[in-house]
Amino acid sequence: MEVCFHFYTLLTSFSSQLLEPRTFHMTDMIKLGMSSSFSFSPKQIISTENDILFALGFDVLPCTALQFAYYIVCCLPSEVPSSTKYVLQELSKYMTELAVCVYKFVAFKPSVKALAVVCCAIDSLDDGNEISTESKTVFALRVHEIFGLWFHDDERIIGLKGELKTLI
Repeated sequence: MEVCFHFYTLLTSFSSQLLEPRTFHMTDMIKLGMSSSFSFSPKQIISTENDILFALGFDVLPCTALQFAYYIVCCLPSEVPSSTKYVLQELSKYMTELAVCVYKFVAFKPSVKALAVVCCAIDSLDDGNEISTESKTVFALRVHEIFGLWFHDDERIIGLKGELKTLI
């Protein structure tokens, strides 16, 4: 049971990356286990995953666009004032709720919708809350490293941003 606890702790520390709907390969899980101070065999990983899912009765929820938006805003560098981050969180919350009402958005992953929402929120900041170019660059690199998304040239995000701007 100690292995289960350590594995669960490890999973929750990477939850924003793991909850994105995608296919996981055993090598991904092994690398995840090796990146911590614990090491797990493939058999232990599969067994623990089964134990957790059966214990939860498969009652697990994926991360929503609003949760992803929160995580994405947290990627902003510390140079960005907390008041600006707060404004971005609130704008993101509002825009995410608007996005739920648009049927076209259903086809997109929550992380893609969230990044489009946050980018739109950043674009709509007033002069007092602007984010520097350097901070935006650091932000873009962090988002790419954590979520694997680029918002400068991703057609999905550019399209969603355009749709959101027409709603506002």
